[in-house]
Amino acid sequence: MTAQELEMAKNEILFAIKPILTTTEAAQYLGVSLQFIYKLTHARKIRYFKSEGGKMNFFRREDLDAWALAYRVMTDKELNEEAQGR
Repeated sequence: MTAQELEMAKNEILFAIKPILTTTEAAQYLGVSLQFIYKLTHARKIRYFKSEGGKMNFFRREDLDAWALAYRVMTDKELNEEAQGR
């Protein structure tokens, strides 16, 4: 197993058991850049929590999942059925 594979396996286990993630972990969990997470938090497009001093951000895994699944795209079949009033 390569070092990269070991890191990925470690992250999968970590994400499965850890309900609260740091900003870096949230980016890894979603597969996006750290900069993108900062952009989302700055625009208040994703739910997060701040530490008492305000220097750290924390994310609930369930909130990250909700954000990732918020905009479902309908299939062609679903669109056709909706257009036909079914």
